[in-house]
Amino acid sequence: MIVDGLDISDGTNFITREITVKSAPGRVVNSAGISRRPGDKLTALEWSTKEIEVKGSVFSTTVSGLRGLIDTLQLHFATRSLILAVDTDRSYTANLTRMEIPNQFFNNSYAEYEATFLCVDPFSYADQVTASGTITSGTVTATGTLTVSGTVFAGPTLTITPAGANVGDSGIRALKVTHVPTGETMTISGVLSYNAPYIIDYTNYLVTNSGVSSDYTGIFSRWEPGQNQFTLAVISGVRNSFNYKFGYQPRFYQ
Repeated sequence: MIVDGLDISDGTNFITREITVKSAPGRVVNSAGISRRPGDKLTALEWSTKEIEVKGSVFSTTVSGLRGLIDTLQLHFATRSLILAVDTDRSYTANLTRMEIPNQFFNNSYAEYEATFLCVDPFSYADQVTASGTITSGTVTATGTLTVSGTVFAGPTLTITPAGANVGDSGIRALKVTHVPTGETMTISGVLSYNAPYIIDYTNYLVTNSGVSSDYTGIFSRWEPGQNQFTLAVISGVRNSFNYKFGYQPRFYQ
């Protein structure tokens, strides 16, 4: 297990005895009463934060060595928004909320600790996955499929870059993205230049053109695990060629 770059399971100076990480995060369920009907209506259902508890030991051959190792442990554990890698391919962003190290006066070379980390984002993340393609000139509506890995919905970034030249106006004035499983659409409009990619950020609910916020209409869809069909269509201007690229990090409950 790696915490802020520190291996706390190296078997030499640090041993991790127990970690509580496989439980699903808490869930917030909001409901409201319905007039003249029994029961409530579900108004919100979202995942809350997650706590990860770690129990471990620190070893040394000297008193000063033990003190130095505990200092190192606390230094890394106290890092703001640290990366907590529970597996080689999954990690959380977490903050330390509690750390207890009982003082055993009869033992000068060994210490046990218990630490609790709070994950405001309750999911673990794997490495970035990308999928890309090119829409040829004259295409009215192009169809594709993004296969989402993980166990939690993804919030990908979709980058749209006109193809065919390095600079200048592509002639595209508006482009619509449809998430077929839900029927939700996102429309971006403006001057799409060859050197100015549009980025639809489904995680942060943001559309940018060359890094500057841009107008849009529509919904930031949730791309559920499995196959997600989508369509891309130029709905205003010249139907010139453009490249698209999806990027996302698979998310997991554990």
